[in-house]
Amino acid sequence: TDKLTSVPVLDNDRKFMVYPNPKSGKLSVEYMLDNGASVKVRIFNILGETRIEKRLRKNAGAISDSYDIGHLAQGVYFIEYEFIPDKGASYRQFQKLNLAY
Repeated sequence: TDKLTSVPVLDNDRKFMVYPNPKSGKLSVEYMLDNGASVKVRIFNILGETRIEKRLRKNAGAISDSYDIGHLAQGVYFIEYEFIPDKGASYRQFQKLNLAY
């Protein structure tokens, strides 16, 4: 199990929306990529334990991802997106999730 050891600074200049929050069932994430990128997605609990992890390949443009989170217990989680673009520096985005049923 992965444990959270550090939290990189959130880049507030990039559009990154997670909704609905709080909500059970489905989670949607929208973002924009200037270039194609490898994307690592991780949803983890407050203890840093990974509950969902995916590696994706995305092309440039407006992106919309959705995740089934109905199996996660009620509580506080975090979603982390790590972007490794074809051009430019890598960066991460974090969002807190409050799951309430």
